Amino acid sequence: MHVNWDDYEPETTFTIPARASEADLTIEIAKVGGGTVGRSYTGQWQAVVIYAGREVYRYDELYTNQACTHLGAARHLADFMSTDRTGDPAVARRMDAWAAGT
Repeated sequence: MHVNWDDYEPETTFTIPARASEADLTIEIAKVGGGTVGRSYTGQWQAVVIYAGREVYRYDELYTNQACTHLGAARHLADFMSTDRTGDPAVARRMDAWAAGT
């Protein structure tokens, strides 16, 4: 199900701090239908990824079959994006490290 992005408001934001000469990377995420940060959910999520002040990814088809928190869903997205979905190797590398918890 595609969702209306006009109503999108992130429920939480995760910042992946800059390393060396790279910029901060942020993941804004929300549970479709609403969620409470810290609680676990299954289903559909919306997320926006911002790198160096520009939106590099907007995604509304992130599904979790196992219950997870906003952090878990964001790490799931980071794992997905570590395969260079944005065409920016720096983003993919940072997402890969963050998904692994490093």
